[in-house]
Amino acid sequence: MQNKDKKGNKGEWSEFYAFLKILTDRKLFAADENLEIISDRFYLVLYVIKNELGSSKKVYDISEDENTISIVDENGNIIDTILNSDISTKSINLFNRIKNGSKGAFSIDIGSDLMDILHCSKIKSESTNKSDISVILYDQKTPSPSEVGFSIKSMIGAPSTLLNAGKTTNFVYKILNLSIDKKTLNILNSKSRFSEKISGIKNEGGKLIFEKVGNNTFSSNLRKIDSIFPKIISSMLIIYYEGRGSTLQDIYSELIEDEDLLSDIDMEHDTIMLNIKEFLIAIALGMTPNTNWDGLMKTSGGYIIVKENGDIVCYHVYNRDKFMDYLFKNTRFETASTTRHGFGKIYKEKNKYYMNLNLQIRFVK
Repeated sequence: MQNKDKKGNKGEWSEFYAFLKILTDRKLFAADENLEIISDRFYLVLYVIKNELGSSKKVYDISEDENTISIVDENGNIIDTILNSDISTKSINLFNRIKNGSKGAFSIDIGSDLMDILHCSKIKSESTNKSDISVILYDQKTPSPSEVGFSIKSMIGAPSTLLNAGKTTNFVYKILNLSIDKKTLNILNSKSRFSEKISGIKNEGGKLIFEKVGNNTFSSNLRKIDSIFPKIISSMLIIYYEGRGSTLQDIYSELIEDEDLLSDIDMEHDTIMLNIKEFLIAIALGMTPNTNWDGLMKTSGGYIIVKENGDIVCYHVYNRDKFMDYLFKNTRFETASTTRHGFGKIYKEKNKYYMNLNLQIRFVK
């Protein structure tokens, strides 16, 4: 097998690096809410499963001998047995090449060599859900170990999105008390900054009132967090687009001080924060805007994060609270393409004015 022409971006190469790091370290360290390793909390890895082209998969058995890796095909046949030392040093060199890589997709010769050694046909695993890699852990709490999936996020390169924008993530606002002519409407719509546009609406006597989530499926999913949760997000979006905060922490701080926005939310401050955290972890582990969510986490293990220093840490379902705290502290709202996703313009329907605001969430770093 030759993989000299294989290319990937920093995120995709980071996923392959995480795969190598797990094979050689043979354990996953848990992290606290600040992404620091908890040295006395780790999970021993017995097998790593990599889904390949089509429906095929390979199992990397590291349960027997700490110095070797047995590669097993989908029929249980041993393809090859390699030494740990064959990949440990090269994986460090691969990490340094990833950090220094260019924007977009690029090839790495040592990465291609490692793919050949490990009989990998693709940098990224094939994925049908939010899991990027599957492992079998030694777990004292479970008598028979089961396969669990992890999503992989890299801190190398540009921050990744937690929730991607789409027309499905638009929130619809009715504009009350707005009476303007076509010229004024064009002036307001021509403003490039949302903060100027919203202040312009207020100066004309208008007020944004949340009407609905544009997509019924996403609306239903949000209400599974809490029946009032769509209204909470809608209030947070107003704060963001007014320019009063972008990180989830800052927006929350603004929200609980804004009596006008809180007037329709009959909920304690700590309950609002808990709902926000529950939403973030739901998005991270299972919920998508355009698919009916059953409330279950599709990524059954959690998150693996490749840190800037080459360490990898994980948030397992067993340290769920730490994971929620991490997400809350390390995510922000972001403005996506207004033209592509159909938001940001004041429009008129049945003699009433409306405007859509869009939800996209990205990691801070």
